[in-house]
Amino acid sequence: MTTTILDKVLGDLRREVIDLRQNNYDITKLGSVINVSKDSLKETEKYQQELLKQLQEFESSLIEINEVLRANTERKTQLEQQRQESGDDLDIRAKLMALNAETLECRAAAVQLQQGARLVLNKAVDIEKRVNDELAQQDLENKAKQQEFERNRAMELEKRIQAEEERQRMKVRKTFQ
Repeated sequence: MTTTILDKVLGDLRREVIDLRQNNYDITKLGSVINVSKDSLKETEKYQQELLKQLQEFESSLIEINEVLRANTERKTQLEQQRQESGDDLDIRAKLMALNAETLECRAAAVQLQQGARLVLNKAVDIEKRVNDELAQQDLENKAKQQEFERNRAMELEKRIQAEEERQRMKVRKTFQ
């Protein structure tokens, strides 16, 4: 989805550059803004890919932890059944305590992974906000440049009209003289 959005924005900018070139507008500054935008968007896409990779790693770690927890729960249930059936309480209690300790460690690791995932998501939101702000700023700059270009073009057209009117007046004066 990011590539589609990036392509659309770059396509819009290319069309604007073509329009500006057709009107003989100096586009050096606009070109540098476009290059900076493109580099920034590529960097953002790279960050998003890294964040996605981290989230996938978190997901696989959580799956592993859940599997260990499930196995521990099943083992605990089996041990409790054995305890009820046999009289060897101390050994079974020791095994149950070891399983409970491992379960607690797994839960702690899961909590840490969830916190890490939240941090990664917060980073992703911040990056997306910065990109959107930058794009909005560039859009405003482009609009301001377009308006300035239109004003200059209108002033140039007005000067041409005035010069043409002055030439017509001179022709009329020469004709009457």
